[in-house]
Amino acid sequence: LTIESDRVRYNVILKSKLGCDKHFEWLKNNHSRTVGKSTLNILSIKNKNFVKDFSVDGFYGYTALFTQEFASKELTQRDEVAVVEQDFIMKTNYVVPRDVQNAIIPNRNLDRMDQKDSVLDGEYEFPDTADDLIMFLNYSGIFKEHSEFGGRAKSGGFFCDNCTSDDDENGHGTNVAGIVAGKNFGVAKKSTLISIRVLDQNGNGNVSVVSAGVLSEFDISALAGTSQAAPFVTGTIALIIAKDGNTSPKKMATVLKDLSIKNAVDFGGNKTVEKGTPNNLVRVPAP
Repeated sequence: LTIESDRVRYNVILKSKLGCDKHFEWLKNNHSRTVGKSTLNILSIKNKNFVKDFSVDGFYGYTALFTQEFASKELTQRDEVAVVEQDFIMKTNYVVPRDVQNAIIPNRNLDRMDQKDSVLDGEYEFPDTADDLIMFLNYSGIFKEHSEFGGRAKSGGFFCDNCTSDDDENGHGTNVAGIVAGKNFGVAKKSTLISIRVLDQNGNGNVSVVSAGVLSEFDISALAGTSQAAPFVTGTIALIIAKDGNTSPKKMATVLKDLSIKNAVDFGGNKTVEKGTPNNLVRVPAP
């Protein structure tokens, strides 16, 4: 990767379908690139002039081998291009082993995030308006038959080596999806989930694009870590969009901050930890 003339894999996200067509035509005419639709995976590119299109349902992008100079000086300068990202290997990392928890509904996580008061009231109240909202989840896929989803989990595509479907064989994706939109454990309980699988059964895979359990359709797993916190925010954003409409990432961050519970964590006088740490607890909008 340090040799400027060598080609490395890049993932390119385009802004629109119109931009997608325009961009692929530019690649064909000016750079002798062959463009093909990816149906199985997008990792094994043998032809250095071959572009694999992984566009699905309103999401437009492709992967190809480019020199670093071309990626930085030409691709990033085009108006129709939203993101140019060099591919790299990622792996899921569980902070604690899987465990089984009893189905306490509402669970404490949801109970905490619908009120300012720190005293739990045993209820989870949320805007019941997210039934038309569609979210793409990019993990190890989703076990779509899981009882938590009730038919709301759909196939979007799979882009990993040795993967033959977008079904979850690792558990991480289903667990995250369950937090986002599970019937019992999810934040946005009526939204539709589109499964985009990029990790294999071992939780490994190239980054090709950025609760419930998986052992059975009724399995429940309790995990910890950043990837368990992020889907609570994702579900909250889904509820905000469904209730008030979408907005820019910058404005959405402001909405999340305004809604959040301030100074939720007591640092016990530890000024080193407190300084510069956003002490906000995510909260969903009122019904």
